[in-house]
Amino acid sequence: MKAHGMTTLGDLLARAGEFGPARERLDAAVALYRTTTDRSHTARALAYLGRVARRRGDRDARRCLEEAIELAQRAVGWPHVEAGARLELALLAHAADDSRAAADHLAACAGDGMSIWALSWPPGSGQGAAVELAERLAASQRYRQARRVDGARVTPRASGEASRVARLAAAVGARDSATLASASHDLAEMARELVALADERAARGGRKPRGSTALTPREREVAALLARGLSNRAIGEVLVISEGTTALHVQHILGKLGLASRAQVAVWAARANMSTDGVETI
Repeated sequence: MKAHGMTTLGDLLARAGEFGPARERLDAAVALYRTTTDRSHTARALAYLGRVARRRGDRDARRCLEEAIELAQRAVGWPHVEAGARLELALLAHAADDSRAAADHLAACAGDGMSIWALSWPPGSGQGAAVELAERLAASQRYRQARRVDGARVTPRASGEASRVARLAAAVGARDSATLASASHDLAEMARELVALADERAARGGRKPRGSTALTPREREVAALLARGLSNRAIGEVLVISEGTTALHVQHILGKLGLASRAQVAVWAARANMSTDGVETI
């Protein structure tokens, strides 16, 4: 299929640093895939396009990556695309100085069944996006100055940051369980540190670290289904999203509302008279 060739060529051009021509091929591939019902390869082409757009500084990078995630979640057997797109979104968020958003996407990558794909994104690359993010965090003076992990002060050292980068680099394309487990732990630790950094900066700014900002439409749907007593798996089936994505939405809801449990969310949803009109339950 012509679209497959366009995607491959776009990826190869991107690896060679030819981002302009790469973008042209990937745009063409996505346009061709949109004329089909092939969600899987459309998601892959969008993820590659989002990566190129991020590196070029194009404004539609986030849109491409979010659509790639949505399509990958609806496809079967394509977790590598979702993991890669989330890593790219984490890099975008970090560049925009949004530590919490970066942490959210990184945490999703560190989950069971996702980290092995995240560590190998993009496929065939000598240096993955996880390594790129670790290097950027290590170079961030604000990130290095002070971090809190589980309430304890951590004073990072350059040697420790370098070791983390080395472990993640060693995990690119690795298959042995020990290497992958160590790198997965590093991804999860980076996510926790980014959350701690976001909370600390919010506190310095006089804002509540986990405030009651408005929920997104999707989060409101999840909250309403929580009020019905549905599990994460059941909510995922209703909304056609993965169980891991559902769990991430629940974390966001708890943080934004300042609540500590699913039961509290259910009570809040009932008091807010939330409904799931238009959402078909199974």
